[in-house]
Amino acid sequence: MGSIIKRKRADGSVAHMARIRIKEGGVVVHSETETFDREPAARLWIKTREAELAQPGALAKLKAPDPTFAETIQKYVAEYRKGIGKTKAQVLNAVAATSLAKRRGSIITSADWGAVRQRPQRAPANGRQLPVAHLGGLPAGSARLGPSA
Repeated sequence: MGSIIKRKRADGSVAHMARIRIKEGGVVVHSETETFDREPAARLWIKTREAELAQPGALAKLKAPDPTFAETIQKYVAEYRKGIGKTKAQVLNAVAATSLAKRRGSIITSADWGAVRQRPQRAPANGRQLPVAHLGGLPAGSARLGPSA
């Protein structure tokens, strides 16, 4: 069962902090908090989130590993059955060298993808741009992706 704590903000307004804690064997295995301006919104979030966490496998999914994008690319290359062509390998290696690849999959957003697509790519020896479309083949199940990714 969640709880709501009323707090006074610096500007004098009241914030409602909704907290959910899940215990197993007397030990907290999961904790979440979210702050709302209105108490009904906090109550609704607690009700909705507790229902989501009550689903079978929901806690296990939260505990799942969260690899970096570079680790996801390496796993894809290692498990790809057909073999990867030169262009695709070149694109994947170029992306694995970017700052995006160092980030965890769960925090990469669609805005981050847009930034990668608009960033000028290093041209290969033939002078052509690297087609970022090759990234579409990466399996979605190999990494937890962040919001609206």
